[in-house]
Amino acid sequence: MQIPLVAQTGPAGVGSSSSNKVWLDASSLTALANGSMVSTWTDRSGNSWNAYQNSSSRRPTYVTNQLNGYPVIRFDRTNGGQWLDITSIGIGAAMSNSSTLFAVTKANSGGVNDDRGQWQSVFGAVEAYSGILFQGFPTTTHFYIDGWVGNPPANDLVVRSSITQGQWYIATRLPKESATTTTLSGFVNGINAGSRSSNLQLKNHNNLARIGAPQASGTHQYLLNGDIAEIIFFNVNLSEAQRIIVENYLASKYALTISNDHYSGDAIGFTRDVQGIGTTDGSSVKHSVASNGKGILLSEINNTLNNPNEFLFAGHASPSNGIATTDLPPGEQSRWQRIWYIEKTGDIDAKLAFDFSQAGLSPDANLSNSLLNYKLLYRSTTSEIFSVVKTNNQALIPTLENNDQLAFSLSNMQLQTGYYTIAYSPVLIWTGSVSNGWNVAGNWNLNRIPTVSDHVYVDACTICPRLSNSVNIAALNLNPGSALDLQSNTLSVEGTTFLRETRIQSQDGIVKTIDFGEIKNSFFAGALALEKISGSDNSLYGGNTFSSDLKLLNSSESQLEVATQSNNIIKSQ
Repeated sequence: MQIPLVAQTGPAGVGSSSSNKVWLDASSLTALANGSMVSTWTDRSGNSWNAYQNSSSRRPTYVTNQLNGYPVIRFDRTNGGQWLDITSIGIGAAMSNSSTLFAVTKANSGGVNDDRGQWQSVFGAVEAYSGILFQGFPTTTHFYIDGWVGNPPANDLVVRSSITQGQWYIATRLPKESATTTTLSGFVNGINAGSRSSNLQLKNHNNLARIGAPQASGTHQYLLNGDIAEIIFFNVNLSEAQRIIVENYLASKYALTISNDHYSGDAIGFTRDVQGIGTTDGSSVKHSVASNGKGILLSEINNTLNNPNEFLFAGHASPSNGIATTDLPPGEQSRWQRIWYIEKTGDIDAKLAFDFSQAGLSPDANLSNSLLNYKLLYRSTTSEIFSVVKTNNQALIPTLENNDQLAFSLSNMQLQTGYYTIAYSPVLIWTGSVSNGWNVAGNWNLNRIPTVSDHVYVDACTICPRLSNSVNIAALNLNPGSALDLQSNTLSVEGTTFLRETRIQSQDGIVKTIDFGEIKNSFFAGALALEKISGSDNSLYGGNTFSSDLKLLNSSESQLEVATQSNNIIKSQ
């Protein structure tokens, strides 16, 4: 069964509380001190299927800084053992049907030497035990992944995999029922450990699952002497792509080596809240929407998860979020502190949606009217200055989703592996409501005069702006149907200038900018200088009309070229 593609807020962005029934994460128990006894292991899934132990003598221990800096829950079988119970209504039915179970665990010593195979229970249904165990005495040698079939139980499907005692592993258990067959599959660190099948259905279990021991007393308690960092349980059989995505999340978080590793952000510290979308076969069996509630949503667009083994992962390195002002491109005022490392395998068009409330930040009061204020930033390394992601030389404009999400749609060419965040810089739009005076606050949408921090937009106008003095702004867009009268003043732009189907009048005025993003189908009258002071090469061909008094000035080492209507090339001096 494939999880419906809505509200994917579970671990690694797979599933939600309707399918992710149990999520026990030792790192979520932040109120506990090192060495505390665990009476309740709180469920993160949203279902409150907590694991608990009422007897103080049977409680495991919370131990900090054990696995890649994360805490674990330690079970000690001395003096009768320790375990935790889940008795929530529905756990029995969930364990009695197709499901998926992940456990990040380590055996600390061999199993109890009894007559039933020296097992140690990690997690499973108690009655006719079905789950994940360790096996071996005096040294643990195997994972023992099993599931009873038949009602009453008639056969035990078992998948075994060799392991080394004292090492950490990700064990995955996937029982799958059909009308005629039950198949149990097991994986260890992403490697297929095998499958077993039967023509019987899974055993129907009662509402009791246990961590650390299948039975509280008797000869065959199979007490755990080991550690558990995380347990994730779904009441559906995840697709292969979804299983790989969850295993990548766990491997990145805990610095474990797996097969089918599609995310390398753990090597550079971007291990937090890893999530992903992807496919293993390029068919309709794919995971195309992901969100884990930490500020970014990934989704496939244009049906481009259409080839085998295509994946898109995202993770970050910041335990908290805020506003930063470092590493910004010219013209941008601030950015999110949290940076996401996004890694792509294959050719994928995707949407990146940034959620303010999930990220712990507050958006503009009227976000729907402020979309131009936000830019998607990208860099290929951890330390360089960000650049603005563009299409046709213009910054991508986000769409607003769910009231506080800024969604950027990227083609495969635009979506490169690297580091992403969003920037903020206010946009002022000319209205001409009062006069043609640039320095009249009432002529701008925000009722204030542009400053060096502002992106300025002038759209088609009948009353168009005129400068009465030289000004500095962050970026300039003169859009089709607009006009600007410089008179003898200098308009300095700290970022990029776009001149599209506009008219500029000047009497020895200057437009001075870092970059010209576009000069196209525009008319320039009077003595005018266009000056480029930095940035990249600008070869801006396209149907322009210039007076004989035009000067192209270039104080940078990069190139500046424009073209007339007749395609005569004018190069900077």
